[in-house]
Amino acid sequence: MFTLIKREIQDSMMYFLLIIILTLLFIFVDVFLAYYSSDTGEVAIDINNNFTIFVISTFLFVITAMGVSQMHSDRSRKISSFLSTLMVTRDKILIARVIAGILAILLFFLPQIAAISVVYNLFITPTFAFGNMFIEVYIIASLVAMSCYCIGLHIGWTSQRQIPLLAALPCAFVLITIMCIKGFGIQALFLLVLFIAAYLIRIRDNFITSSL
Repeated sequence: MFTLIKREIQDSMMYFLLIIILTLLFIFVDVFLAYYSSDTGEVAIDINNNFTIFVISTFLFVITAMGVSQMHSDRSRKISSFLSTLMVTRDKILIARVIAGILAILLFFLPQIAAISVVYNLFITPTFAFGNMFIEVYIIASLVAMSCYCIGLHIGWTSQRQIPLLAALPCAFVLITIMCIKGFGIQALFLLVLFIAAYLIRIRDNFITSSL
């Protein structure tokens, strides 16, 4: 299993590098704004500005594209067909692929959580309410990213187009818009978990039953 996960990461290295760049850029801006806003005693509200929205949206499109690329490359290059000759089950291939996607999502969010926690403890007086909101926002954001990744996996496998990403991006954009309207409450959390579970079941069914 470790070998399969390593292979998935290597095949998606370009996406992992893009995610690292986005993460470092996001952290740099967070630290910069928090440091300069601390002079006036104001909370760094500018962290939630258009730049933040742009970076997070870009990441969601990147993670969607990663899912599309993994499945589309598999189908076009007959990767699963080759691995099946090595006595590797399709379930293991799919699990390794999903784990690689989860690692990419964690690679984007975990460094941010650590950096922002340190920044707010150094420059801004933390509050219990802010801590709860902070956790909720990142949990929902991670689930939205996982949902976008699942959309990419599904369309990358089922689409016969040369550029299936064009079909995936509008779906991801609609999901992002719905979550912005719905907010970051327990209802959004419940809906996202159901969406991810249903999509993973559907992806597995398509992946297992499709001819290689």
